[in-house]
Amino acid sequence: MGGSGNNGESCIIEGNDGSVGIIDCFIDRVQTIPIPQNYIESRGIEKSKVKFILISHLHGDHCDGVVDLIKEYPDSELYISEINLLNSFRNIIRFKHPNLKFSGWTKGQKLFKYLSQNPDKKIQGLKEGDSINFTNDTKLNVLYPSEECITYFDKLYISQLDDLTKRVSSIESNEDLNPPKIIDLKLSKNFNDHSVVLEALGKEFNSIYLADLEFQEERGLGYVLTKAARAHKKYNIFKVPHHGSKTSFNKELWESVLAAPFDEQFLKLSCWKKGQKFLPEKDIVDKMLLTTPNIYCTGTPEKKTPKIDNSTRKYYTNKHLKFKISSHKYGRISINRNIPSNQLELDIYSPAVHVSELFNNHTSTDD
Repeated sequence: MGGSGNNGESCIIEGNDGSVGIIDCFIDRVQTIPIPQNYIESRGIEKSKVKFILISHLHGDHCDGVVDLIKEYPDSELYISEINLLNSFRNIIRFKHPNLKFSGWTKGQKLFKYLSQNPDKKIQGLKEGDSINFTNDTKLNVLYPSEECITYFDKLYISQLDDLTKRVSSIESNEDLNPPKIIDLKLSKNFNDHSVVLEALGKEFNSIYLADLEFQEERGLGYVLTKAARAHKKYNIFKVPHHGSKTSFNKELWESVLAAPFDEQFLKLSCWKKGQKFLPEKDIVDKMLLTTPNIYCTGTPEKKTPKIDNSTRKYYTNKHLKFKISSHKYGRISINRNIPSNQLELDIYSPAVHVSELFNNHTSTDD
């Protein structure tokens, strides 16, 4: 599921016994409820059927509204990347100073604030080799983050905290004659590489959920796909990583884990937009379509900007105020196995579209 513009992404796994698992969350900005909750209520699914909530990483388009979701389904298990439960990471985010700014993770801050205020609500870290207890017919295995990745970030955050402590000490002792007004740690720049990757192995078909993982030199997406290919794993449903960016695409590696024939398998993704930058990128979509025609996106780049008449504007004193609203409609891509025909069946709900429709009235730019 995903919205138009830069609205977010969420995946729902449903077992044959009616159990539900939620991967990632975003908010309906009109009805102000989490989109997974909107879907579950529209289907008439009982709250007790929600078995787990998994946040793949802490970018806002994947964790916005998760606190409301936790409150709505208090009996569900809660999971996050093991990296975010490291003492080194927790020490960084607890660090306080007037000059310090952690940019790009306000939604994640809300989650950790809630957890600190509700110590009885347990959250479990996930790493490669773990599994999630779900249903008898579906096995959920964690493929990432790897031990090497966890160790890398543990060392990084220990080093960052040490550097941060020294910089703040220099400011406090007046040793720094020209102290910065703001120390921006840009904490969120590494969040994609924290991503939890999950495979769902069922009796009818297999899926892989790659969150926003990108290719890195010694870890990341290349590590996951290479290891899966060597284990001869094959997937029918492939959740395209990082909204279809150049940094997440490798045709050979993608095809190495897709079940054959390729043109009977499905790729699904959500779009992302910030300013004039838009994902997926058209040249990458064109290359994806060489593998399979079955590629669908949960939304389109557009955001609605309604016209506000003067009789309404007069109530606002700021004459430069701009009125904008993002559509609360979210697209949904549902895939099930038709037992008699033994074929995957697709249902898409507007504004979800085939990827070929994304660029009819839109020019992509690189991110």
